[in-house]
Amino acid sequence: MKKRPIIFVIEDSEIVSELLAFNIEKKFEAHVLIFGTCEGAMRKLIWMLPDLILLDYNLDSYKPNMMNGLLFLEEMKRKDLKIPVIILSGQREKAISVALLKLDAVDYVSKNDDDFLGKTIESIDSTLRFIQNRKVQKKKEKRRRTYVKVGFVILFISIGIVAVSLLYT
Repeated sequence: MKKRPIIFVIEDSEIVSELLAFNIEKKFEAHVLIFGTCEGAMRKLIWMLPDLILLDYNLDSYKPNMMNGLLFLEEMKRKDLKIPVIILSGQREKAISVALLKLDAVDYVSKNDDDFLGKTIESIDSTLRFIQNRKVQKKKEKRRRTYVKVGFVILFISIGIVAVSLLYT
């Protein structure tokens, strides 16, 4: 049975988060958890690691002492959490998108785009495919390393047998 991906949607607009959750669950058969604050998502990250995070950049930026998308990414980097993050934002400033991508966000989707939902779904699809391909590559690499180790063991045993036979002849 194929494992359902777990996707966090961190978005303060209930309409946007519900729209995303509905379409993601339908398209990817994913388990979607919605968070209205970065703090709520960060608390959940303590014991549940999602496959992907959709993060609103301006989340709670109008509230003092609340974590926004940039601070959330910085905290993830500080904690060395290697979870792909797709930024969702109404911002049009290139400097902001570059700063977020430098913090290891995998994509930046503008909410002002006419096809915001379609582009978000495309980004999720390519990111989930990348994750799956990376898992397959890691399995292949692990298997290759195992074969190499077994090969060395056989080589050393063969050398040992030859050495012992030379000693007793």
